Amino acid sequence: MDLISGFVRIRPHARPGDPAPVADHVVPFLRGGCPEVFPGWPASEGVYDGPHSATVCPACLPQRRLTADIEEPYLYTHPHTRTHAPYEPLTYLVGSTPAHGVDLDLVTVLDEAGFTRAGWLPLPGLEDTYVWDHPVDHTRVILHATGLEFHLHHRHTGQRFHTRLGPRFGPMQLREVLAEGGYQTGEKDPDSTPGATGTGPHPALPAGGRLLTPTEAAHLITTGDHPGAAQGSLAFNAALIEALHTGRIVAACMPDGTLTFTHGHLG
Repeated sequence: MDLISGFVRIRPHARPGDPAPVADHVVPFLRGGCPEVFPGWPASEGVYDGPHSATVCPACLPQRRLTADIEEPYLYTHPHTRTHAPYEPLTYLVGSTPAHGVDLDLVTVLDEAGFTRAGWLPLPGLEDTYVWDHPVDHTRVILHATGLEFHLHHRHTGQRFHTRLGPRFGPMQLREVLAEGGYQTGEKDPDSTPGATGTGPHPALPAGGRLLTPTEAAHLITTGDHPGAAQGSLAFNAALIEALHTGRIVAACMPDGTLTFTHGHLG
């Protein structure tokens, strides 16, 4: 990792009609040039596939600025001033983007485990990568074309933990893998759809609940105008809103103001 001179923040230009915008992210800056081969490139960053892809250097900086706003590099004044923590991603998200097209159950379980910084993040050698980063533990889960990849370390022992799930998996399998890595998630019925503060019974409207239109529910989620607002993250809330508008779930407002959700259409 001695090749790294610092980091740059990249804000990709918006592409008209793109339903899945790439999140703002940070990549390594190499003052001496992007190499053909990068020894020790971590698997959590994808597969290093040559220069000017996963890293930025003075030679490729002008070309990269044609498709993104790139801030001036933050440079280490001396190699010993590196503040990058062990296992901290080299390419990482700044904030989150909506989880368009990502399964709501997957978003829910990872949100429960604390992976609240999420977004579409380009990683070399992998296609269509949606990434969840844990903002405290510097651990990562990657969804790509062939399945789900975990780059974790145990929260108590610090031991590295790396495994995969194929393209077909359910919430219970996901919870089991996260538990092996020391992460606790809510013990919820895998056939239910979680809400901002709980889960409404399936398939009937909860007793005392008022059925909301997708627009009404999305407004409450977006503005945080409900008691469970503090429990949500941007990625989780975006997945809920998408599921509401596509009819996968419906929402009801309870007398105390909490929101509950159930699968499918009512009535």
